[in-house]
Amino acid sequence: MTIFSDLLGGFATVFTPTNLLLAAFGVTLGTLVGVLPGIGPGLAQRIVDHRESVGGFGSVEELADVPGIGEVRMAELRELVRV
Repeated sequence: MTIFSDLLGGFATVFTPTNLLLAAFGVTLGTLVGVLPGIGPGLAQRIVDHRESVGGFGSVEELADVPGIGEVRMAELRELVRV
């Protein structure tokens, strides 16, 4: 039973609301968070917040409106994400 308990404990650690939110964000972008250059939990949250406040993104270029995504990061992301 200890292996089963350890396994359940691991799932409880991984499946936190924050991790599930980040996973949902990754699915939304069609990729995994952490794979995109420069996108950590803080910036991922700002992207989600911005998307919710404006009702979604109409183009990839609108990512530049998110605080923390400047010209350099936008250049890195442009070919990696789709709307």
